[in-house]
Amino acid sequence: MVCSASLTLTQLEIRDLAKFCGMIVQEPTPIEAEDEKETEVTITRWPAQWPRDGVMGDDGFLVEPHKHIAYFAEYPEEGFMPLGMPNTAITNAASDGASKSDVQSAFGA
Repeated sequence: MVCSASLTLTQLEIRDLAKFCGMIVQEPTPIEAEDEKETEVTITRWPAQWPRDGVMGDDGFLVEPHKHIAYFAEYPEEGFMPLGMPNTAITNAASDGASKSDVQSAFGA
């Protein structure tokens, strides 16, 4: 993986973290609870080689740079979720035209 400083948590650990933060979380069904023990989500910084203007999402909309992103560890090619508010302070030396392969390579896909 090209991205550094990442953290991988199971969905169960994320549920515990949300509860720790005071959020009300719906309890899972027994089948969902079993899946949560195995499904991992990786949180990492916005890849430096991505364009500073953002990347085009599958829905055709521009995803602005964010400080962190999350994606399913087992299926990074399925996409990512930006976390929090856009981070307009992100700068990098990459060109403004990243290709889909540039984005996929950031996840080792």
